Amino acid sequence: MEKRVPAQCKSRWSKINEQLCKFVGCFEAASTQRSSGQNDNDILKFANQIYLNDHNTNFTLEHAWRELRHDPKWCPTSGNGQSKIRRKDYGSTQSCSSHFHGGDESILHPEGVKAAKAKRKRKPTDAAKGRREPVY
Repeated sequence: MEKRVPAQCKSRWSKINEQLCKFVGCFEAASTQRSSGQNDNDILKFANQIYLNDHNTNFTLEHAWRELRHDPKWCPTSGNGQSKIRRKDYGSTQSCSSHFHGGDESILHPEGVKAAKAKRKRKPTDAAKGRREPVY
C-alpha cells in the first residue's frame, strides 16, 4: 500500500472542509428555525434538506461533521453583535454550548507578545535590589 503524500491529504481536507463549512451554515439556519419539541435529530434532518435544496446534492460527510461539530471552528456563533472570532478559554474545557449560551465571563486570554517582552525588559525596582535612594 502506498503512503499518502501531504499534497493528497491537503487536497482531501480542503474538499471535506468546504463541504463541512457549507453544512454548518445549513445547520445554523435549521437551528434558528427550531420549534418547541424538536430534538437534534430533527434539526439535523432539516439541515440535510436545506443542504440538498441549496447544493443539489446530499451531504455525505455526516460522520465527519459529528466528530468535528464541537471543535471551536464549527461552533455556532451567539449572534449577539460580538465579533465572530471566539477566544479560547485557556485552562478550562468548555464546550461550544457554553460559548453559545454566554458562558464567556471567565475567559482567560494568553499574554500578548508585546506584554511579554515588556515584562522581560522591565528593570527590577531599586527596593527589590536592596538599594535605597540617596538622601540629599
